[in-house]
Amino acid sequence: MLLTLSITGISFCGVDVGGFFHDPEPELLVRWYQAGALQPFFRGHSAMQTKRREPWIFGEEVTTIIRAAISQRYCLLPYWYTLFHQAQLSAKPPMRPLWVEFPKEPQTFAVEDQYMIGSALLACPVTDPGVKEVKVLFPGCGEYWYDVHSSQIFRGGRTVNVSVTLDSVSLHRLLNY
Repeated sequence: MLLTLSITGISFCGVDVGGFFHDPEPELLVRWYQAGALQPFFRGHSAMQTKRREPWIFGEEVTTIIRAAISQRYCLLPYWYTLFHQAQLSAKPPMRPLWVEFPKEPQTFAVEDQYMIGSALLACPVTDPGVKEVKVLFPGCGEYWYDVHSSQIFRGGRTVNVSVTLDSVSLHRLLNY
């Protein structure tokens, strides 16, 4: 839904971190924060009938992991601001389907669980419980991507199973950008 909103001109969009209804388990709350921190609009929001969900309520481990996701968001703010400025000038959304950047690669048109943040970052957030690896399509034959957390390098033009832990999210930077 967010990618559709983005390409139709509603570029300042994001999820209700934690979900609007129901009460997430700690693992999914962490995943909500990690995913939300990599979207244009980022906020914790829920119905009044839900339980409190401030990160510190779920213990030190959850608080530490969520703090890291929020810190990464703050590190990316200058990039986000630049992307929003560019969006005003060119109508190219900050959060983009892969095919916007790689239109000559047909396999990118079917990808809905990962996206580009501008032209440089490839995000594939985890949104299900118990996930230990994600399947990531690295577009761009002849391009190289590196994991911003581990610095592992991946060659473009192929799909790779990438390991994730609760305190990691699949975020890769285009090497020559």
